[in-house]
Amino acid sequence: MAAQLLIENAPFSLKLEESKDASGATRYVVRGQFARSDKATENKRLYREHLWKREIGRLNESMKARRAFGELDHPADGRTKLQRVSHLMTGLRVDGNEVVGEADVLDTPNGRILK
Repeated sequence: MAAQLLIENAPFSLKLEESKDASGATRYVVRGQFARSDKATENKRLYREHLWKREIGRLNESMKARRAFGELDHPADGRTKLQRVSHLMTGLRVDGNEVVGEADVLDTPNGRILK
């Protein structure tokens, strides 16, 4: 069986917030709905609430250690590459059928696209 490229797409309900940190530098944070547990993705996959909770639990340590990086698009090989990162995940939680989260937008080429 030949390998197939799988790309997950979902319409997100996100808000970009700009603020100043303690040093006076501008900080950009994305907050809002990152996913849903009651609707299939564009690839017709349905990820239920229990699966989101399990996976968020696995990510919590990386988020606390500030090493849960993300890209603008899902990487084809499933591995995030530092040269393509746009944001740093700082929080995720399940709220009803929504997966809500927060991410710091990084000052990288792809982070500037995200801004």
